[in-house]
Amino acid sequence: CDKVVTGAEQSAIVLRAIECLLRTVQDYSTDKRGDVGSWVRSASMVGFERLLNLSAQHGVAIDASLLQRVFGAIVKQLSEKMNRIRACAGPILHRLLHGGNSFNAKQAGVPDCDALAKQFPADLDVSFDWSAPSQTFGRVVPLLDTAYAKDVIAGLVISVGDLTESVVRHSSQALLDHVNDVLEDVDSDDDDDDDDDGKKEVKEAPAQIVRLGADMLDLMRANADNSRVLVPLCKTLDVLLSNFCFDSLRPPRYSFAVDLHKQLREEIRQSTDIRKVMASVNVFIGLVPFPEPVRSMALNTTFFLLCHRYPRVRLQASEVLYTRLLSWDVDVVPGQQEFEDSGSDDFGPLDNLISILTETRWDQPASKVRPIRDQLYGFFNLPVPKRKKKPAKPDTTAGSSNNNNKNNSTSTGSSSKSGYSQFVKSLAYD
Repeated sequence: CDKVVTGAEQSAIVLRAIECLLRTVQDYSTDKRGDVGSWVRSASMVGFERLLNLSAQHGVAIDASLLQRVFGAIVKQLSEKMNRIRACAGPILHRLLHGGNSFNAKQAGVPDCDALAKQFPADLDVSFDWSAPSQTFGRVVPLLDTAYAKDVIAGLVISVGDLTESVVRHSSQALLDHVNDVLEDVDSDDDDDDDDDGKKEVKEAPAQIVRLGADMLDLMRANADNSRVLVPLCKTLDVLLSNFCFDSLRPPRYSFAVDLHKQLREEIRQSTDIRKVMASVNVFIGLVPFPEPVRSMALNTTFFLLCHRYPRVRLQASEVLYTRLLSWDVDVVPGQQEFEDSGSDDFGPLDNLISILTETRWDQPASKVRPIRDQLYGFFNLPVPKRKKKPAKPDTTAGSSNNNNKNNSTSTGSSSKSGYSQFVKSLAYD
């Protein structure tokens, strides 16, 4: 490698090699041995360090945009779920930032180098465990406010949506802490008086929250039909929605909720991937507290899922809707607030709604569940959608009868062929 970078032509080879590594670092291939692509990603990051050091030794100029893509790729791997990958990415990032060899990020003009160095300082304790979720995620998540926000999001959603309890807990907590810090800063600067419910109404969403929502939508669009990303992304969105992190992105001022519903609805349309459909349930129900038109859109989709062809999806939708109704404000169900103010001892709209959800066996055939599901529309003043009638199948009885008569009148020598022809025609293949 040292002999390659000796002139202008060789410098071009190095730049092409970096471009090649930027593709291989996105290898997520799996087989019976597991995530074999992780071997390629680890080797790619080692290659990044080697090439950047060689470029510094031989004076190869690397554009700032290319450097951002390289450091973004490393940051993304540092945000992901595999301990071994983080243990590889962290030391490489630290050495490149602080000139552990020939390359120095500050001198090379790496974008937002100071922000990276702030999170991973030169005097970082040697005992720092890059593979430990409790130590790493708290330092990575603040990079959401830098040029590497998309890279952090792309890696972090894989961690938040993972199955490993420690990775999920620490990654989601780091994300929620960051978002809450942003929202608290806005609340402290807000001079508006409290409303009747004692809550402060934020008229304009913080720029960081707007960007976070936009980056998640971009990630969803970029990974259409890719369940490896979409399933954990839905889980991450559920965490943020259930903690009201996107409450300030309300329509009509912001289109986040409308765009999210539209994109995710398209993802599950005609989908047979039950994992993806079930992960989407929580997101759709999490959009119900948003004002119109999002509320009606989310409710219609939720009721559609209550009659989904997969019983597990129907059960998931009923259970999540039930638990969320218990935690939401009463004004989500029309007429519930007036009922409570009246002091009546009868069952209110919310009680009747919960009774239907809890007393119905939603894993019954969809044809039995549908009339019960249709009752729910009335609680939210929504019209029951009309089902499209399927075209009637043509009656082939007469044709089969005529064919049978013709076959019976054939000669004995062709009876075997006639019998087979009659069998085929009776199956409507002819």
